[in-house]
Amino acid sequence: MRKHGVVIAAALLVSGLLVMPTAATSSSAEMVDAEEAFAVARVTAKYLDETKAPKDGFRRTSFCVSRPPQAGGGAMGYHYQNEARWDRELNILEPEAVLYEQRRSSTSPGGTRKLVAVEYFLVDEDQDLSTNEHPVLLGQPMQGPMPGHPEPDHPTDPNWMPIHYELHVWIWKANPSGPFSMWNPNVQCPAA
Repeated sequence: MRKHGVVIAAALLVSGLLVMPTAATSSSAEMVDAEEAFAVARVTAKYLDETKAPKDGFRRTSFCVSRPPQAGGGAMGYHYQNEARWDRELNILEPEAVLYEQRRSSTSPGGTRKLVAVEYFLVDEDQDLSTNEHPVLLGQPMQGPMPGHPEPDHPTDPNWMPIHYELHVWIWKANPSGPFSMWNPNVQCPAA
């Protein structure tokens, strides 16, 4: 158990979600954020083993989400989505998706996937892109509202994903764009 605590603390420091407290940065709001970040890391640490995510209802996707270089580059990675959690409730201990990136492995010809982030997903109440509820999670405004994204795993159902808000939390891989940025330039998708 002690080993997991050290791994979690190291991941939070590297990701930028946790900073070492100083006299100038020891407000109670920052302590709550640190506690929340530790809680998210603690409940998602089991997904460092990729095989645990599908057992908890996360559907493994076959495509890696990336952004073209002309738009700034970077990627989100492979989303493992738990669509049963797509609702009007947000719980930091129950992310709606866990994100992985492909890693090469000498024991696996296709490589393995490494946990890099979690994603929170809130269904828009009125399903109207012209209104904004301004939801906040972990002290951060969620991105949206946005239309559902097309997905190769759902080619015959363009409406499979509702209008929603989302927040990415790069808890397991540092993101130079910030721990809550949508895209991470340190994540790359395999060449097609």
